[in-house]
Amino acid sequence: MYKNNLKKILKSKNISQSELSRMANIPRTNVVAIINGQIKNPTIGLMIKIADALKISLDEFRGDKDD
Repeated sequence: MYKNNLKKILKSKNISQSELSRMANIPRTNVVAIINGQIKNPTIGLMIKIADALKISLDEFRGDKDD
């Protein structure tokens, strides 16, 4: 769920995994682990950091946003 949404969001915003890790102040390994499906349910703290860095809602990050 998260990995597909995160990949899509990064691509649409033209942001690399490394850029996101810097923007969110999280290890790049966490970003890679989410995208690779190794972290299937990120902690709420991690989700908030990523969503804030990408300027999106938690619902959008989770894939719950209505289009």
